[in-house]
Amino acid sequence: MSGCAYYKFKSQLEYQTIQFDGVFISVGDLKKAILEKKNLTDSDSDLVITNAQTSEEYADMNFSIPKNTSVIIRRVPAVRPKVMAAGAPGASAAPASGKPLPEVP
Repeated sequence: MSGCAYYKFKSQLEYQTIQFDGVFISVGDLKKAILEKKNLTDSDSDLVITNAQTSEEYADMNFSIPKNTSVIIRRVPAVRPKVMAAGAPGASAAPASGKPLPEVP
């Protein structure tokens, strides 16, 4: 049994269709299908998927979206945590304010 989901980017007027097998598609699979269809890479940005009728944001990549659901897509910057070791180049003991830490006797 084949299903489809309707999606549009927030700035677009018309919905487009993604075809899939079954009656559900996971959020992760839908993101992957949209990225492939639009020739986008997920290295620079991420897609936020929101139900067009309920405004529910789908944050869980394993959440199952039923067929014939309409969703709104937003591109947001990819979140990458910055991890620096204390001795790594570019790491400093100064806090983010730029002021030096007071010395402890």
